[in-house]
Amino acid sequence: MKAKIQIPATSFVLFIVTILFTNYFLIEQTRFIFFATKLTGDLLPFAHWLLITVILLFIFKRRLFTPPLVIVLGLLTTLQLQSLSQELLLQREAEGWSLRYSFLPKNFNQSVSPWNLKATRERLNLLLQSLTWGSFGPLVKAQEGDAISWKLKVPRQISASKSIVFIHGGGWDSGSPDSYPGLLHGLALEGHHVYSVAYPLSSLQRFPAQRESLIQAIRVLGLTTPPVLVGRSAGGHLALDLCVHFPTEFEKCVILYAPTDLTFAFQTSKPEDILKPKQLIQKLMGVEPSQNQSFYQDASPLRRIPAELPPLLFLHGSQDIMVWQHHSTRFHEESLRRGHFSHLIVFPGFTHGFDLFPATVPGYAALKIIHHFTLALPQTLQVDKPLDF
Repeated sequence: MKAKIQIPATSFVLFIVTILFTNYFLIEQTRFIFFATKLTGDLLPFAHWLLITVILLFIFKRRLFTPPLVIVLGLLTTLQLQSLSQELLLQREAEGWSLRYSFLPKNFNQSVSPWNLKATRERLNLLLQSLTWGSFGPLVKAQEGDAISWKLKVPRQISASKSIVFIHGGGWDSGSPDSYPGLLHGLALEGHHVYSVAYPLSSLQRFPAQRESLIQAIRVLGLTTPPVLVGRSAGGHLALDLCVHFPTEFEKCVILYAPTDLTFAFQTSKPEDILKPKQLIQKLMGVEPSQNQSFYQDASPLRRIPAELPPLLFLHGSQDIMVWQHHSTRFHEESLRRGHFSHLIVFPGFTHGFDLFPATVPGYAALKIIHHFTLALPQTLQVDKPLDF
């Protein structure tokens, strides 16, 4: 006789309650997604194998129906369903991206599909590279005076094509050039020379010390051609600030979920915001906007758009509660109005830091978008179809 599968009623109820409770946080407390991403990181896309294993153990080993394991199973199930639904939504949205932007391959949506075996293998390889530092080794530190930069070695079997300079995030008061280097690893594996530059944190020096330090650090790299500048969050603000003040020194600029107007960011900050942006901005600037409006305008790229700008690419999550999507949208629209090449790609349902782990589908998508944008010729950087906001 075949053994019957018996699931205790209490375990089943606990499983359902765990799913409902976790869903409450995922839907009502969007900030939970941010920390869940931090905790699970690269492993989340492959957690379905663990989930399947646990389910099978539960089915055939009735004694495993203990409350702690049932809660773990419910949590894993919810996170996987949430992750999968977002990934499918991202794949559907990517169909429009490949039609709208000539620099993206026409089959780009397939490369970000959670079911694409080739993409899954590449994402798994990125995970292994991030765990072992890969064949290109760790970041190499170089210092000349006060300018500090880190270079990521390019694998020998790949010929480098572009120089990319990366500016890290961290609310201006934390972070370092080797923080969350997964994106840097991925870009190096694509064949680019990748540099990550340091800047004085706001706990040590106030703005505009960051601007002055960064442009010095980039200049001492001795690059023969203008690099592509990439910045994340607070680093994105500093990257855009450099592109606005030194537009001829960069070939392109990629901005990931960055504040573009510090006065707007300060005024719209809420007391319950986790990262306390009002305090971070005041720490960076030393004063409030009402005390020195011209100083805030100088530090806000949106208020300093020049007549000449390198091509821009903005990546932002639609559910970003740390830095509103409006920051990217407003700069993008104003740039288009002034005749500049600007592109905005919104990741539906994703929040701050979606690119931190390239082994995830959104992280892999961000990596590939930046790679294609970096290689794009000027004639391919025109928007094929109007954007819908």
